[in-house]
Amino acid sequence: MLELRGGGSRGLGRGAELEPYALEEAGDQRGGHLRVEVLPEGARGASLWEEADEEREVLFRLLASDLGERLRQVALVGSQRNGIARAIAYLKAHYREPVRIERLATGAGMSESTFHRHFRAVTAVTPLQFQKLLRLDEAGSLMLDEGLDAASAAFQVGYESPSQFSREFRRTFGAPPARHVSALLQGS
Repeated sequence: MLELRGGGSRGLGRGAELEPYALEEAGDQRGGHLRVEVLPEGARGASLWEEADEEREVLFRLLASDLGERLRQVALVGSQRNGIARAIAYLKAHYREPVRIERLATGAGMSESTFHRHFRAVTAVTPLQFQKLLRLDEAGSLMLDEGLDAASAAFQVGYESPSQFSREFRRTFGAPPARHVSALLQGS
């Protein structure tokens, strides 16, 4: 939470001038939310504005001040991570479907290149690699839990080619699907 404390003011009506304030960071910044509160000296938790337009004016003045750039950076970091979290949730819910990076980036509120960079920073893989890992993991669960063969599991998780599925499964898990599942079943 960011709080604006200290200083004084000559009224908070339209056109009021705020004297210098100090920005303090307190606690954690959950979800990138930003709370700015103007408090007179000695006051604790008292809100100084009654109307929404007064609040907008105070926020505008704060964002236009020297602290504005720092506040924008703090707010953007949270929103970019939230955008990536939304993209990950979408991929988890729709891993069977073909993915369009343009759609994920738009949903995250970023350009494609920025989206790729932030997605990789959060997950250590590209969005397509992430989708592939989700599909392979789900296919492995279907083969283990429901006794499906590799081709059936591949089709259920969105692969169009069982041979492509087997190649990617072997690259990821170090063994073909049937051998990997057998080894897991014997180990339990």
